Amino acid sequence: MKETFINSHMNASKKNNNNDDFIKEINLNVPHYDMATVAEGLKDSFMAEPTSLVLTDDVYHIQLVVMWMPRPCSDASDMCTFDHRVFWLYHNDEKVCEWSDGQTEEYKFGTIDFKKIQYRINRIVEKDMQEVRHSGVNLNDPNVKYWMTGRMLMMPVVPIPEQFFNA
Repeated sequence: MKETFINSHMNASKKNNNNDDFIKEINLNVPHYDMATVAEGLKDSFMAEPTSLVLTDDVYHIQLVVMWMPRPCSDASDMCTFDHRVFWLYHNDEKVCEWSDGQTEEYKFGTIDFKKIQYRINRIVEKDMQEVRHSGVNLNDPNVKYWMTGRMLMMPVVPIPEQFFNA
């Protein structure tokens, strides 16, 4: 049903706006241990237009995707609002969990427990670490040791222009 909402809304947007990028995507590199905090802080951002927020930790292969979904204002109206959020958690490119702040049996509208989301992310990393410990990998390798701390970061490195060294 959620995919139907997205597809129908994208198709309507393309017809009305002739725009291939109706749902914009913002990608942020975020350490896995801060993903829920960042998602919570940005959960009310980008409500004016359809946006997908993708928080990625490339070291531990985790993504937390926040999508703003349309919610019909009423059964009698074709109008909708973008105040319904869906959170998808991916690990190794496979969807692991999904949370929604829409009205469902489990959630009241507007409520998401970000501590539970962070707990689930932490458990995924802990499970990966346990698998590495029992895999026979050389645990004395410096890169493996650092990876096992759970604090390894993979950030783009940009060379500093020489003019800054001569100043």
